[in-house]
Amino acid sequence: MLVLVEEEVSLPLLPLEIVVYFFSVLLLQVLEKVSLQVLLPLEIVVYF
Repeated sequence: MLVLVEEEVSLPLLPLEIVVYFFSVLLLQVLEKVSLQVLLPLEIVVYF
């Protein structure tokens, strides 16, 4: 009985961790693309 309760508690946590990890990776990729698109023109403008 205790084992079942532990499994029921741990199961919802795993998908949540996967979703959080996936979201953080996705957010990092989006931030990289945005920073590249924003910072490169800014550097060009500042440089020239």
